[in-house]
Amino acid sequence: VIGIAMEQSGLAAQATGALVGSMQEFGPLTALIVLYGITMVLTELLSNATVAVLVTPIAVALAESLGVSPRPFLVAVMMAGSAAFATPFGYQTNVIVYQMGGYRYMDFVKVGLPLNLITYAVAILAIRTFFPF
Repeated sequence: VIGIAMEQSGLAAQATGALVGSMQEFGPLTALIVLYGITMVLTELLSNATVAVLVTPIAVALAESLGVSPRPFLVAVMMAGSAAFATPFGYQTNVIVYQMGGYRYMDFVKVGLPLNLITYAVAILAIRTFFPF
């Protein structure tokens, strides 16, 4: 629902324009790091499918504006969109564990946030290594 609202209101298009415009000054690695971070935060708040649909066109536009292959940017969206560890509603199985296990919201943040940061660093290194610009 939030994703549809963002698309229909034009917010998604404005966000794309703002991100692409602001990343022109920086190199592709910085743009990749920022894109991964944005995707990672969004996937903690929205479903991973919604985030993938919203961020994929941004990733392609960003790569094209920098004159590089979109592949590393798309891999970043794929990996960040699947790395929802810090909130109980970031991924479907988290919700089940949250309800059935009697966990609190902060339990996910305490364990999931460090895991997100580790995944973030490893993913950026892997993308740079296996999917060059």
